[in-house]
Amino acid sequence: MYVSNGRKQIVILGGGSGGIVAATKLGRELGSKHDVTLVDRREDHIYMPAFLFLMVGQRKPGDITRKLKRLEKRNVKFIQADVLGIDPDRQEVTLSAGKSPMITSSCRSVCRPGRK
Repeated sequence: MYVSNGRKQIVILGGGSGGIVAATKLGRELGSKHDVTLVDRREDHIYMPAFLFLMVGQRKPGDITRKLKRLEKRNVKFIQADVLGIDPDRQEVTLSAGKSPMITSSCRSVCRPGRK
């Protein structure tokens, strides 16, 4: 169970471009007063607009890939897991991989799960 230390929680579901922009901005502006958490099934973010440069040999895969764990430098906690369910009435997000449900009372969430 994710237990907050009395601070308000912000949970961002999805580590694509939209989720990263939201997490970075919220972590910078609110991270000292709120717990900002990003959840994504992958440990890496791949900057998809750069695929064009990858195809023509102007970039390498390592040039367009970043570890989501790097967000922790910006007051954002990262959890690698699948989201199995969202229960807005109970304010609960259930995660995979043996992780306990994350209780998000007094929580605001941003869902940016992408196309899948």
